[in-house]
Amino acid sequence: IRFKKENIWIEITTLLIEGENDSDKDIREMARFIVKETGDETPWHLSAFYPEYKMKEYSSTTLQTLQRAYQIAKSEGLKYVYLGNVPSDNNTYCPNCSALLIERDKYEVITDKITNTKCPYCQTTIKGVWR
Repeated sequence: IRFKKENIWIEITTLLIEGENDSDKDIREMARFIVKETGDETPWHLSAFYPEYKMKEYSSTTLQTLQRAYQIAKSEGLKYVYLGNVPSDNNTYCPNCSALLIERDKYEVITDKITNTKCPYCQTTIKGVWR
């Protein structure tokens, strides 16, 4: 499957379910797939599962599981990894100099320092869809 298209922005969300798709192997394979098929600048949102309706026999995804998945994703080269459905730092940092570029409070943008698609500190191009 090839996802690469010109002028199309892709973000990927994965619902991590304890005991189903949260092993180091599973996460590493998913991260490698994203890097290979859509690129290392594709944002990956790792979301916590909460048991509802027909899946009440499963446990909620722990913050520790999400943090472990985050570390694996970063180690596989993904530049923009975010945790969802849990309180966490979902800010965007420059992949080159680590400067805070977009500060968020839940779904609200507090500060956006990206200037003409670049980090204002090191001039690294930050791909994405910007206002």
